[in-house]
Amino acid sequence: MTHLKRIAVTLAFSLLGIYNAGAQLSNPEARKMKENAQNDMNRGQYGNAILLYNQAIKLEPNDVELRRDLAYAHYLNGTADKGREIISEVLKTDYADEQTFQIAAAIESKLGNNNKAKSILNNGLKKYPKSALLYFNRGNLLSLEGKSRQAVQNFEDGIKADPNYAANYFALARQYESSNNLWSILYYEIFINLEPSSKKTAEAKSSLYKGYINYFQKESTTQLPSFGTSGNGPSGQSFDKVLTYLINKNVAAITSGINTESLSMLRTRIILDWNLSYAGNYPFSLFSYYDRLLKAGHFEAYNQWLFGANENSTTFATWIKTNTASYSDFEKWLNNNPLQLNSYDPAPFKQGSR
Repeated sequence: MTHLKRIAVTLAFSLLGIYNAGAQLSNPEARKMKENAQNDMNRGQYGNAILLYNQAIKLEPNDVELRRDLAYAHYLNGTADKGREIISEVLKTDYADEQTFQIAAAIESKLGNNNKAKSILNNGLKKYPKSALLYFNRGNLLSLEGKSRQAVQNFEDGIKADPNYAANYFALARQYESSNNLWSILYYEIFINLEPSSKKTAEAKSSLYKGYINYFQKESTTQLPSFGTSGNGPSGQSFDKVLTYLINKNVAAITSGINTESLSMLRTRIILDWNLSYAGNYPFSLFSYYDRLLKAGHFEAYNQWLFGANENSTTFATWIKTNTASYSDFEKWLNNNPLQLNSYDPAPFKQGSR
């Protein structure tokens, strides 16, 4: 897939599902029309959805969400010009919310007006300066223009604005694959936890597993310790250096090769060392989550969930069959205990801030 196509796919991904949120309509017939329109959207029947949204708007003419939904349906239907006409009316009012700016920008981008799209997102961020959603979409537009550094800055700003908005992690994980493999791995895993059932989750799991393989292949040839060092601690005080030290300290766990079992063993050893010596100075929600999984007895199942299918789908299916009860318990635990990120979490753009 070419870079531009990947960005286009990511932009569409950023819009998926937004028409499912919002307050209930007061008119029961309009509510039913909206429900049916949403079902049509999920089935890809955009023409039918457009008809239903039009009828619902006649019953609820001042509902912003219905007009957003209708504009989005036109975006997907290939009638973006009509979508622009509809969303522009809302954009001019004080009722324009984050999704209004998002859809309006996406429509302009689809029509080839990237400068107009960026202007809309800039205006949206003036109104909603803490919108991770709008930072994400502006980052995508900048990526489309080949402005990778500015795109990364927007994705990073999105994480600062809302650490629990998943899409910015996915975007940064892709961006970091070639420049910062360690953080690419961490961000793919965070995304998987924040969006465990999205259309991008399988891709993220595959990239996560490949990321570990690439990391150790690179480390084995380019990251030898300096001659004369003792190996008794990290060579620096950043989170990156601490984690790199802990990986190198426990690398014997993967001497038999990189697979689900060896990665589970490595990650177990890392988290035990982190808890013992570094958790106080380098708090990290993902590692605290590992600790909770270990204490609940689910860390093995968690690693199978992350890596098993990509290592060997047949072996993974066999493992689940052999461990049906424990895997079922893990899935229940996962649903009831989602990962929650915090603003204090380390990040590559925060190095040196501690």
